[in-house]
Amino acid sequence: MNEKGGHVGDHQTNANCFFHHPLIKSYLKFVDWMNWCVKGIGGLFLTAMSLAVFGSVLSRFAVNISWSWIEEGAIFLMIWVVMLGATLAFRSGHMIAVEALVMNLPYTTWKIVKTVVGMFSIAFLLILVIVGYDLAQLGADKVSITLPWLRMYWVYLAIPVGAFMMCLNVIANLIELWGTEVVKE
Repeated sequence: MNEKGGHVGDHQTNANCFFHHPLIKSYLKFVDWMNWCVKGIGGLFLTAMSLAVFGSVLSRFAVNISWSWIEEGAIFLMIWVVMLGATLAFRSGHMIAVEALVMNLPYTTWKIVKTVVGMFSIAFLLILVIVGYDLAQLGADKVSITLPWLRMYWVYLAIPVGAFMMCLNVIANLIELWGTEVVKE
């Protein structure tokens, strides 16, 4: 992408009337609002995890007491932080990708390749939603070893919830990809 938001080369992009459809605008606004909430919740979880681990290390060295529940709780929070962070990475285009060949393709071909990759991503993420939900159901009657009040369902639920939000972000990216048209300068 160049600094004008277009594909590398001598093109620039303009919004198509496709973007002006109320349902499309509403969907993109919803995804942006969801990501704003995800950023806040992920930040809270990351802060709680960091403080818990710091407190655990401090207590281990200061008073020689180790609480195993803090470590397990931090691991569970990390699972949620990773899934929520991956959601944001999908939307902003910061997922790991090999684009050396794709960046040199003509603009239309580049869009088609991005769309095919997006479709495969959606298919994989929907499978992850289904399998992740089944896994969460299996954990519904299990509890954490050191946190007996915490059902593993809530830990495993990070997989289908995160995958579903990633899927919504991939769809939003595809809408924005095809909601632009190429204009020669």
